[in-house]
Amino acid sequence: MVETARAVEVAPLRRDAVLEAVAFSAERLLLARGWHDVVVEVLGRLGAATDVSRAHLIRNKKATGRPQDIADAARLESSEPA
Repeated sequence: MVETARAVEVAPLRRDAVLEAVAFSAERLLLARGWHDVVVEVLGRLGAATDVSRAHLIRNKKATGRPQDIADAARLESSEPA
């Protein structure tokens, strides 16, 4: 029962942190010269807000002319310092 009460207390704080991180990310991405300039910072902020140790951004592209054939085109990662 104590864990449930704690989860109810923490949920709004987590939601607020995620919304703040999304707003920060949108602003940084819109104001940057290019998304590559800010993507690590954005992933770091989103990762911290969601309480994860790693955040990945993967851009997919078609490997062939068939839609079902997809390959990773770019892979970026942000992780907590060790």
